[in-house]
Amino acid sequence: MPTITSSGANGIDVNSLVSQLVAAERAAPAARISSNESKAQTKLSAFGSLQSSVDTFRQALDKLNNNETLNARSTSVGKPDQVAVTASTKAAAGSYRVSVESLAQTHQVASAGFAGTGAAVGEGKLTFSNDNASFAVTIDSSNNTLAGLRDAINSASGNTTVRASIVRADDGDHLVMTSLQSGVAGELSVTASDASGNPLPALPIGGLLPGDPATLASFSFSAGSSTNGATEKQAAQDAQIIVDGFSRSSSTNSFTDIVEGVSFTAIKADAGNPFTVSVTEDSSSGKKLVESFVAAYNMLQNSLRSLTSYNATSKQAGQLQGDATTLRLASVIRNELNTAVGGASENADTLSELGITTDAKTGALSIDNERLDALLVSQPDAMAKFFSGDDGFAARVDTALKGFADKDGLLAARSEGLRTQLKGLSVQRDALDFRMEGIEARYSKQFNALDTLLTSLNGTSSFLSAQLSSLL
Repeated sequence: MPTITSSGANGIDVNSLVSQLVAAERAAPAARISSNESKAQTKLSAFGSLQSSVDTFRQALDKLNNNETLNARSTSVGKPDQVAVTASTKAAAGSYRVSVESLAQTHQVASAGFAGTGAAVGEGKLTFSNDNASFAVTIDSSNNTLAGLRDAINSASGNTTVRASIVRADDGDHLVMTSLQSGVAGELSVTASDASGNPLPALPIGGLLPGDPATLASFSFSAGSSTNGATEKQAAQDAQIIVDGFSRSSSTNSFTDIVEGVSFTAIKADAGNPFTVSVTEDSSSGKKLVESFVAAYNMLQNSLRSLTSYNATSKQAGQLQGDATTLRLASVIRNELNTAVGGASENADTLSELGITTDAKTGALSIDNERLDALLVSQPDAMAKFFSGDDGFAARVDTALKGFADKDGLLAARSEGLRTQLKGLSVQRDALDFRMEGIEARYSKQFNALDTLLTSLNGTSSFLSAQLSSLL
């Protein structure tokens, strides 16, 4: 507010009078705005807390809607250093006799030793192929060295076949060519030809002699050929395991199609020495999700009870007591929890039949572990059939909550309405301040005018008194 000025010549405290009058006029509307702001802010905070509890509950429901976890399988491997085993929900419980006969190997061939990476290797073309792909590299005066050949192979367009490297040994530098695909299908074939594509002559028996011209035939290789320039360092080999007497091969060390739902990954071979692999139902992961669901529900229930109840001792009402949206939300959740799930296992289509019971006084859920465990022994897929799937408990309850908890749901709408109300109250407060400034200015002008008038009257009175005194 602007500062009030007054001469106060007649003892009138204009500043004090104006301040008191303005304060008196401000008090009632300011108190009403503050009260409405406090109520709106309290409710906004309450809806925020409720939204958080509902979101946590929905997250627990989402995790429950997971058939893979609720219907999980566990595995036991007699020799875990030889094979790793995983099982999906499609796997039937059972035991298998397994032996790892061999591991997959990548094919590897190497050239004879060269004097160094800058040694000439000849010119022409090298064609690399396996059962799945083929590509060629051209070697000319720009890359006619051992290092140049290595780089040309590794950077060739379409090379999905081989990786080249140079290994230095006592007898010289060797170009090592390693297949990029393991197993028999990745076995390399390397063909040497001149620039026109004509096959180069094979190396003479015993290899090149000092002074012989360099030739790309030094890198040729074909399985079983007697005229190879390169030497095989590691044969191509498929992995092989035997399961219950049946042999299965793989170009990798992974086997996913031997037993439905069971994956084997060979780690170490020990031919002819079988061991046991067991697959069993595993309810522990599912039970943890159920425990999280119960905890999230109880947190939501506590929040609803606290926000809507009335404490007779303290005479304090919950922040959302009587709120229609909150009461409706509580009712919807309560109804969903007491509704049976169609398609669930026999005698396991309600929470209570699963061993999840409701406290009559508090509404809190609790788990009867003995009852739940017994049910899972007799019906291992009971939890999955009850909680998961489009028509399962988790999806059904979450669908019922969407209208309340989604971004455009009722809770968000109520919160947005309260924020709009708070903005309106802020505008009202600004308007009140503006109006009080006008009232203050008006009072100040009136009382200063009164003070001036009294000063003038006092001066006139003094003059008349003096005149009258002189006449006596």
